[in-house]
Amino acid sequence: MVSLWHWATFAHWAEYCVLGMLVFLYLRDVRGMAGAVTWGVAVPVGLIFACLDELHQRLIPGRMCALQDVGADTVGYLCGLAIAFAIKRNGRRAGDTPHGG
Repeated sequence: MVSLWHWATFAHWAEYCVLGMLVFLYLRDVRGMAGAVTWGVAVPVGLIFACLDELHQRLIPGRMCALQDVGADTVGYLCGLAIAFAIKRNGRRAGDTPHGG
């Protein structure tokens, strides 16, 4: 049987995976960043957001800050960045233009 802790860890991973994809796509498609610049901005943003998300929980009664959650958040975020990168790269190989035009 899967414990509640495992479900909570998966939830953290999944939320940040979606966030990573959205941040990557925003930076590439809306802001026009490319290559290493996208990664150089996106990775610190995710790490900072994961840390701040856990730290703010210390201010909420009944909640706690957990290093494991920061880890799950970060891994999920990085997976989201990688997924979005792969989608964009494979889309261009199929003949799509970077901005859909």
